[in-house]
Amino acid sequence: MTESNIALGQRVRSKRHELKLTLDDLAKRSGVARTTISKIERDIISPSFNTLAKIARGMGLKITQLISDEQGEEPVVVRKKDRAILEFNGLQCKVENLTSILDNVMLEVIELTLEGGKNIGVDPPHPGEEFLLCQQGTVEFQIGENTYILQKGDAIHFKPNENTCLLNNSSRQAKVLWAYTPPRLAMRGNRTEI
Repeated sequence: MTESNIALGQRVRSKRHELKLTLDDLAKRSGVARTTISKIERDIISPSFNTLAKIARGMGLKITQLISDEQGEEPVVVRKKDRAILEFNGLQCKVENLTSILDNVMLEVIELTLEGGKNIGVDPPHPGEEFLLCQQGTVEFQIGENTYILQKGDAIHFKPNENTCLLNNSSRQAKVLWAYTPPRLAMRGNRTEI
């Protein structure tokens, strides 16, 4: 495998041209404004996960076919500038995907930035394992009735057999590295506010 330096916008444009679609065609098929698609293709803006999913559906593709050309077992490098920034309704944070979104992966890692006084809502029990590393600030992580205070450099590893919730009760921004298996980005939009 050769390392891909092609930005997401260039991949979208390339796939659109490959399918012989105009910007107007793709806008109609996807429900995403022509101007938005144009800005994405020129790497002026980064699309939300939902917008990227609409564009992929408009092209008749899986989202993985837009995010990466890599489909094999080879290592995939995700450069900081190429991270997918994901947005989910109701989540009060910035989520950056640090892993490639390929089919059949076993692990997903995100970097979550949480402003002071915010939380990410309650996550119900589910199968798998999770690991959090506090990279900046201080956060509270609740597992069931137990609360764990994590400061910069602190980590927690657990099986999510109970409701969990991440809170930033300070006035400063906090960042956590969050790894989990199995991958579940599509399910993270189902959180409820607390």
